Amino acid sequence: MPSGNASYKFSYFLAAAIAMSLNAGMVSSAHAEPSTTPPKQDSPQRTQLNLTQEQKDKIVQIRQQTRTKIQAVLTSTQRDILKAAIENGQNSREIEQSLNLTEAQKAKIGEIIQSSQQQMFAILTPEQQQLIQNSRK
Repeated sequence: MPSGNASYKFSYFLAAAIAMSLNAGMVSSAHAEPSTTPPKQDSPQRTQLNLTQEQKDKIVQIRQQTRTKIQAVLTSTQRDILKAAIENGQNSREIEQSLNLTEAQKAKIGEIIQSSQQQMFAILTPEQQQLIQNSRK
């Protein structure tokens, strides 16, 4: 990901946030109950972090809250489009484009993403935070 292109970065994070809403069956409604489906295998980065069960639980909670907040930003039509796109196996970039988000929605989702990233980073130990910082270089 090019570091000098803020628009590309925002689009990347927006696509990632929408992808988050794809997980755990949260697409049917903005008011859906959080899923109890266990997460898929940990990513190599998460495995390297050696997260405690408490940290994992908090991350799951933050992700569920993030999905709910993002879903609340979408119109019912956009939520329907999102659900159909997921069922059709579209990738997050295609889904982002099909939603035709307004600038206000993009800004709000950007705020939600930033807040959730800060919350997740805050639950990490200094050593874990350093691993994350090093992986971004």
